[in-house]
Amino acid sequence: MEGKRRVLHLVHLLVCLVRFQASSAFWNFSEVQLPRDVLVWRFAIWRNRAFLAIPRWERNSTFRLTLVEAPWPEEGPTPGSGLSAFPNPEVQVVNSDCRNLHSVTGLAVDARGRLWVLDAPPGSFCPPRILLYDLRKNEQIGGVDLIGVPSKDMRSLAIDSAIGPWGVRAYAGDPGDETIVTYSPGQRRWWRLKMVHGPNVPRVYSTEIAVSRKVPILYLTGYQSQDLFGIGLEELRNEKGPLPELGEKSTRDVNATWLGTKMGSSSGLICDLKFGLHYFMVTERASVRWDTRQEPKAESHSVLLQKEDVPCLTDYEMDSQKSIWGLVNSACPLAGKPPGKRPLLKARTVRVYKYNPFVGR
Repeated sequence: MEGKRRVLHLVHLLVCLVRFQASSAFWNFSEVQLPRDVLVWRFAIWRNRAFLAIPRWERNSTFRLTLVEAPWPEEGPTPGSGLSAFPNPEVQVVNSDCRNLHSVTGLAVDARGRLWVLDAPPGSFCPPRILLYDLRKNEQIGGVDLIGVPSKDMRSLAIDSAIGPWGVRAYAGDPGDETIVTYSPGQRRWWRLKMVHGPNVPRVYSTEIAVSRKVPILYLTGYQSQDLFGIGLEELRNEKGPLPELGEKSTRDVNATWLGTKMGSSSGLICDLKFGLHYFMVTERASVRWDTRQEPKAESHSVLLQKEDVPCLTDYEMDSQKSIWGLVNSACPLAGKPPGKRPLLKARTVRVYKYNPFVGR
């Protein structure tokens, strides 16, 4: 009799497991009238919510939404994935109203529960903008128009979580002239940082930027370049910036240090809590981690992920457990048209790096 009960209990567990797997849901973009393989360029995580940047580039140009909220983590036990427009669909209508969201290309969340949004309208008379939303109230609480900044390559946004005299600041790139944008909500103003370097140093690109979590450095690179640069943040954190009277022409010189070359053309960039800098090698279809305490050579890199069902990662994000997740797309948009048919993606996120506080590296 006891043996029969054990068998029945085992069967019950197996049935529950099958039901859970059958009902596991991934993000269903049809809920918001978007195709299954829609390009999601960036994402951000806050508690059990994820925010997805869907820029209106080329094949995305007619899509009704450019900023979508989704449940986190992606896989869950509920049959519906619950995607919705953030903050609402009305502010995402494409028209001549520059107050609307036209093409979101950068996202970040700070420790205060604020969503930072980079909106870069393509080929529009509207300037790029950086907006702030309070995620507890789902309300816009700030923002700035980046008058005079070209939108074309404004594709990256990072926040420096170290709080200086004027609070948290954001950095955005790439204006296309070896500058990056600095936005200080505490001062209600923005300015440009002009990269200064020697004549024999390669051009600085900033379509991918990331702030170190261990040392005061902002890393910069781009798909167009194999080169990796860094600028020091310690002095920048404690200064007011250039004179506000200069307006959109406010510029401050900053030394850009050439750190070396990457393992190849890349997309995505993020720093973990242990001196690691992660990026996705486009040609090798591999996510790698560079130990920034060493020179960026092959032996200082680790291949963390290389799978057929992960053809491209366009962004990385850290979850509440300090692990690193990658954002999966069927192709890297800056690498040109991929050969053959686009693969059918099931999951749009993958864990790349599991944080372990007891391991030194």
